[in-house]
Amino acid sequence: MDRIKILFGDIKFLRIFICGLFIAAAGAILILRPQLGAAFFYFKEDKPVAIGAPAGPSAEPSAASAEEIKLLFLGDLMFDRSIRQAAAKNGNDFIFAKITDLLAGHDLVVANLEGPITDNRSVSISSLPGNPNNYIFTFDRSLAIALFNNNIRLVSLGNNHILNFNQAGLDATKQYLSGAGVEYFGEPAGPSSVLPNIKSVVKNIKGVKIAFVNYNQFIGNTASEQAATVEEIKKIKVRANVVIVYTHWGTEYDGEANSAIKNLAHEFIDAGADLVIGSHPHVIQNAEEYQSKKIYYSLGNFVFDQYFSETVRRGLAVILKINGTTKQFNFEEKQVYLQTDGQVALME
Repeated sequence: MDRIKILFGDIKFLRIFICGLFIAAAGAILILRPQLGAAFFYFKEDKPVAIGAPAGPSAEPSAASAEEIKLLFLGDLMFDRSIRQAAAKNGNDFIFAKITDLLAGHDLVVANLEGPITDNRSVSISSLPGNPNNYIFTFDRSLAIALFNNNIRLVSLGNNHILNFNQAGLDATKQYLSGAGVEYFGEPAGPSSVLPNIKSVVKNIKGVKIAFVNYNQFIGNTASEQAATVEEIKKIKVRANVVIVYTHWGTEYDGEANSAIKNLAHEFIDAGADLVIGSHPHVIQNAEEYQSKKIYYSLGNFVFDQYFSETVRRGLAVILKINGTTKQFNFEEKQVYLQTDGQVALME
């Protein structure tokens, strides 16, 4: 009988000992590998409890790459003269108040910033049309935050007004945009050239690498700039799934692109561009397809204080939907209208 008691006592001790080892092992796993340790603990419904933050995005292609990507392209943004006065009176968001729904809901909104953001006093506000000062622009530094808050988070600096306040104005623009979280491309390198490494930017959106390349007709030697843009397209095509060229070109107020512009757009497509978006003429120009690629020669104005004709008061907003798997493009177009109070409104 004593031997039986001893035997049962040993078994009881052994069971306690084994249970202790199991608990110790589970605790060690929970401390060292919380993802695995979570599997040992359950609610009463036998559902596992997640412990710790969710895992970060994988570097490998995932289901996210199959999601639809939505980009919105806008034309010229000019925030001086009477637009500056309207914003000073009512706030920057007043300008965008009637188009907030259009700007929201896109993975990226891209536009042409038609002037620098500086601390300089405006010289165009008090000037008359035709006076040289009427075409020298500077935008209030608060605009950078307003762009970000209204989902305009990538702007082209490749235009004929970005150097209105010289290199100092460009430097201030870059500083204010970066501080607000707004990215830029097409930055001029100086009065006579554009360096290839600052002509473009590549954005990874839902697993798809999208390159934005600028062509600026109004800086440096035109032939050299054209050749540099073609080479940039070819170079960046290796690193990107999609290449989009955003241009500043053409003749102001012409309703149709001329043959030289059309030939250049075709050259960009032949070099590897998947889409060409144009700005500068201040009116909506014709669009076409070449080699099954879309070309919008000019989107016209988006924010501007030009009201002298219906054509300058109308702008085009282009929505591009990209299938994350097939990279197929689908387009949707919205027309906007410039109101004399400085606001932009959607046309029905």
